[in-house]
Amino acid sequence: MPECGERAVLIVTTTPAGTATHLVRRRVDLRCRLEANHEGAHRDSEHGEAWERQTGRPPTLLRHEDEDH
Repeated sequence: MPECGERAVLIVTTTPAGTATHLVRRRVDLRCRLEANHEGAHRDSEHGEAWERQTGRPPTLLRHEDEDH
């Protein structure tokens, strides 16, 4: 069965100790591998992320992680 293939980008940020600055730790390209025409949110099971359906450009998801992770 063909997969959905919708895409999104996850940006993971961190704040170094002693600063108020958010830095990008990593950028992850996400891809929905559910079957085509599925119901509900898109999911990238490899990275454990989900996002809502949108039209147009792939959405950008933001997640902040503390420095000690």
